Amino acid sequence: RSSVLPFRPSSSYVPSHRPSSVASSLLRSYGSTASIADSSRSSSSRDGFEPAAQRPAVRKGGGGGERVGGMVLYDSLTSTRVPILPTGDAAAGTDNFASSSSGDADSGSGEDATRGLAWYTCGPTVYDSAHLGHARTYVCLDAARRVIEHRWRQGSSSTSSSGAGGSPPPLFVMNVTDVDDKILNRASEYGVDPLELARKYEAEFWEDMDSLNVLRPNVVTRVTEHVDDAVVPYVERIVENGMAYVMPDDDDDGGGGGGGGAEDGASGGEAQETKGSVYFDVRAFEAAYGGGINKYGKMAPPPASTGADNGGDFFSWNDDDDDDGDGGDDGGDAQKRRRKRDPRDFVLWKSRPAPGSDSGAEEEEEELSWNSPWGRGRPGWHIECSAMIDRTMERFPNHKMTVHAGGIDLKFPHHSNEIAQAEAYRSIPCDESGGIGGEGGGGEGGERRKEEWIPHWVHTGHLHIRGLKMSKSLKNFITIREMLRENSSSSSSSSSSSSPAEDDGEDGNGTAAGTTTSLSSPSDDFRLWCLGLSGSYRGPATYSPDRISEARSMREGIVRFLLDGEERVRRWSSRDAAAADDDDAAGADGGTTRGHPPARWSDDEYDLHALSSECASACERAADDDLDGSSYARALVRLSDGGRAYLLRSSSSSRSSSYEGGDGD
Repeated sequence: RSSVLPFRPSSSYVPSHRPSSVASSLLRSYGSTASIADSSRSSSSRDGFEPAAQRPAVRKGGGGGERVGGMVLYDSLTSTRVPILPTGDAAAGTDNFASSSSGDADSGSGEDATRGLAWYTCGPTVYDSAHLGHARTYVCLDAARRVIEHRWRQGSSSTSSSGAGGSPPPLFVMNVTDVDDKILNRASEYGVDPLELARKYEAEFWEDMDSLNVLRPNVVTRVTEHVDDAVVPYVERIVENGMAYVMPDDDDDGGGGGGGGAEDGASGGEAQETKGSVYFDVRAFEAAYGGGINKYGKMAPPPASTGADNGGDFFSWNDDDDDDGDGGDDGGDAQKRRRKRDPRDFVLWKSRPAPGSDSGAEEEEEELSWNSPWGRGRPGWHIECSAMIDRTMERFPNHKMTVHAGGIDLKFPHHSNEIAQAEAYRSIPCDESGGIGGEGGGGEGGERRKEEWIPHWVHTGHLHIRGLKMSKSLKNFITIREMLRENSSSSSSSSSSSSPAEDDGEDGNGTAAGTTTSLSSPSDDFRLWCLGLSGSYRGPATYSPDRISEARSMREGIVRFLLDGEERVRRWSSRDAAAADDDDAAGADGGTTRGHPPARWSDDEYDLHALSSECASACERAADDDLDGSSYARALVRLSDGGRAYLLRSSSSSRSSSYEGGDGD
């Protein structure tokens, strides 16, 4: 089916008739294998990236035993390979995945074991066209999704309940950042409304994903639609918990450096009366937990997770602080960065001039701003994901947010800051009742309930071109549409010059009339390159037209086998039907029906059946093993090569032999 193949076939790619020969076993086995064909990823150089003997061991589940079967993915947070779906020990009332090292009191509970997996992917900031670096990330994560859904369907079919261990289908969520400095700057440059610009590029993004056969998420969250009911309350809670402070708009420069105190900003209840930008207080966050499981910089480079002295060297106080610090969240305000209490602090809420205001500030008014307890403003970069995840999961109580994914460039600071602010939000004094989300603030001092957030983090590697990371800042990027356009002509010329499917008919005319011979599909070539030829999904990859050509040759070989096999099945089915008509015409006299003769397998049929079973198992293992796409691709090629060889041998032998009373082939 087009939704599960590694490429989007025309109707002639998939057999529409039931064969009455060994091809039935072959094609059915291929169908079983192909159901997760686009769900495996790695490269021919995978073992060079991470030798099998050095790969992290699979973390054991809460039931105390190694999980048997099912998919595992590498977890960037713990540097281990972790089972994904809550299967395996579900019957015993434990959730293999959720039983992490978090110490969460709810982990491994019977309730968690029956909750569905929820997966959140950081989506695009829609100020320009998506490029191939984005494409590789979303294709690889789409592959992981297809394996997970395949595994869930397997669990669903093996039980009488709604899914694996009784859990509902996996839920996939993606955000769209539609308010951001880049969007506002680009809109100002073009002289258009910021939201109009964002909607234009968002629509283009979804069209690009459709072109690449990337499944759309179940839920899409836009920042502008979640400010009032998600972001503002989320920031309020962090302030109430004493882990954020307000930097007043009318403050003078507090002297710079990271050693400021209360004079540099208001905390707690006082902050609710102060107008300005809200910053996350890293020192207060770490002090609340004394360096326990909740600490800042869980996925940060070592210098960035330390205190102000060393951290100041990493973050720097200079005016060029942008994506290496807090993502340019301060809106270019160097003085505010200098007045932060700690260089690691990052903005949660940006104070912005309201439209038509006369603040006397040098900043220009912004159309995209919202009311808040701290005055007009808009969300910081990091807060949006944490707040929207929390809001979304309130509507899906039968799911647990288990996986957070994105490109490796988001690992720090974005994802590390997400974790810190989410744990600060979920901070609850030990004597407070009602659990997470209940009433009460917290403030400083006293023991607090320690709870980790999302347990598993998946990151995809950078895409390089000519030795450099592909990025818009370096102006060395290729958009998805440019790639599809450029490869379309070369792919079409390659397919048109190729020979048709092998001759397997008695009349020697080869492929039957009406069967398509066009194999051109640049998007599928790119997918197959991502899945099997570009390296481990979590390692770097280098893009070049030559590598896409390799993928095209591999894909066309597989598709030609499908076309040849389908044509052979069609001919067998036609002859079976004709033989049945002959029997009907002869009358019901007790004779043997010639439409489905008892075919005896030769060594070729037994070997083919063994090959198809072996390749199906190899593909299952590869897909489950942290998306080992290179092994998966090798198994597919081996299967298609063996299948085509069988078709050639059987075509030759059919001319010299036949079923007893039949007409051969």
